[in-house]
Amino acid sequence: MRSNPIILIWIVSLLAALVAYVFGANYTLVAAWALVVYAAQWVDMQLSLLPNLAASFIPALAIGAFVAFVPLTILSIRAGNRGRLALVLVSSVFLLLAGRDASRKEWLEALLVAGFGALVMTRRLRNRASVTLRAG
Repeated sequence: MRSNPIILIWIVSLLAALVAYVFGANYTLVAAWALVVYAAQWVDMQLSLLPNLAASFIPALAIGAFVAFVPLTILSIRAGNRGRLALVLVSSVFLLLAGRDASRKEWLEALLVAGFGALVMTRRLRNRASVTLRAG
């Protein structure tokens, strides 16, 4: 094991001892506990904001997945793979789910549909490219 982490641990522990000596051991422990409590409250506050972030993050991911799906499908069709029916079906289902006043559940379903479609088309394009490389 390299000695750098060990040296760093000893330096930090000596600094902690110096702080405890200068400010007093009891005050240092109280301040450290207050820092732990403050950090826990900050993490709790951040976690309470997650539902609001997810409310805008999931639709954004769904739209991004759909934007990736369409050109991937077109490239896959041009490469000689099947994909016309997938383009029509995934686009229709996505637009129905992500339509006007879509709920979180509908956006999540739209994300799953578009994401799965984009992954399938990516796999088809990669398989086609590997077949072309092996043949050439």
